[in-house]
Amino acid sequence: MQTVMSATKTLQKEQTKYGGLKIPRLFSREGQSPYDQFMYDLRSSVIRNPDGSVVYEIKDVEVPKFWTQVATDILAQKYFRKAGVPQQ
Repeated sequence: MQTVMSATKTLQKEQTKYGGLKIPRLFSREGQSPYDQFMYDLRSSVIRNPDGSVVYEIKDVEVPKFWTQVATDILAQKYFRKAGVPQQ
């Protein structure tokens, strides 16, 4: 894997040679999806009031296996929920 410094030099050479912006590949391989690098798991996320009633719940959120439940909750509650979208 190239270092950032060598990738920067490569980028500068490409810009000079062709006159356009070229971004070198650093963390993926051509022909392989970056999403295939991880194993995924289906999880659920629930937010409850202090009295135990459910405020928000989403089931079967697909997240990388190495994520914590807190990371899953943040993804599910902050990014998947949109105002005005009816709940199931």
